[in-house]
Amino acid sequence: QEIPEGSDILFLTNAAYIQNFDKTPTAKSANPDLIIQCIEEKKRHNSVGVKIVQYHKSPLLIETHDRATEAMAKTRKEFHQKNK
Repeated sequence: QEIPEGSDILFLTNAAYIQNFDKTPTAKSANPDLIIQCIEEKKRHNSVGVKIVQYHKSPLLIETHDRATEAMAKTRKEFHQKNK
């Protein structure tokens, strides 16, 4: 299910590199494919922000993290298949 255009999005992550989600990745960037996807998606929405959270401190956040990781793996696979 896609997020409707014009939505406000907040990325929750425990990975500091994603704070640079709106900067074009360099050769030294971690996960440049994810950053490129974030840049593309940002164009469709009103506002996009990032918050660093410590998932290990809350069972609910652990479950959220696990589901988000599964969704990201699926999205990443589809992205790479589309761009072959």
